[in-house]
Amino acid sequence: MRVVIRVDASNLIGSGHVMRCLILAEMLAKDGRQVSFICRDLPLNLSKTISSRGFECKLLPFSEEQKEAYLSQKPNDNYDIWRGVSQEFDVEQTMGVISDKNLDLLIVDHYGIDAQWEKIFRPYVDKIMVIDDLANRKHDCDILLDHNYYCDLEARYDNLVPSTCKKLLGPKHALINPKLKQVMESRIKKGKYLDIPEKIENILVFLGGMDSKNYTDQVLSKALQESQIDGCLFNIVLGKNNPNKHKRVEAKI
Repeated sequence: MRVVIRVDASNLIGSGHVMRCLILAEMLAKDGRQVSFICRDLPLNLSKTISSRGFECKLLPFSEEQKEAYLSQKPNDNYDIWRGVSQEFDVEQTMGVISDKNLDLLIVDHYGIDAQWEKIFRPYVDKIMVIDDLANRKHDCDILLDHNYYCDLEARYDNLVPSTCKKLLGPKHALINPKLKQVMESRIKKGKYLDIPEKIENILVFLGGMDSKNYTDQVLSKALQESQIDGCLFNIVLGKNNPNKHKRVEAKI
């Protein structure tokens, strides 16, 4: 079974899409599937991380001039900007780097891709899977995964995916690192996972691999200072590509 994953990481997109796809890729590979990635050569992409995990990663071109313009963008939620090129050009280039057009499964995890892109691949792939959590656009897919919790979870993708689409919805489908999942399940079995300590002494703050909007600073300099927390050790984790990792924050907790 041949699987291709189309996903991106960048200073605007962050690293989460790639990291969750890597978990899925490792699960598929363990089950005997042949998995490869296609990513655009955006600033701070994670192609080396993907390769280091044993997967082929083909890069779609992005010129130095395009990278310079991309880096000049302030953090935003304009997914057309995140993509870097038009959907038509993106799907054309993606098709161009796939030597064998008869794919068993194409997985797409990208806020800037929708049914317009996916329909073009229909004649060349057996199944299309989409990972999404926005529910803001139509998809032409056979499987849709959204592992978040919403009040209207079951109806959230009505009229956005084909009626035959299998929807994997809710936290039970979360792409969690198997090692972390084992730790969580072990604590649940021991009755410790839901224990609330009388006094909180250690707090871990991690807001993504990029955190381009610098929410970490907001948590440290505002939210925690306004809280009633006292006498705690804060462990702050920043991704290696975090643009604010060298800034010092004076937080008086």
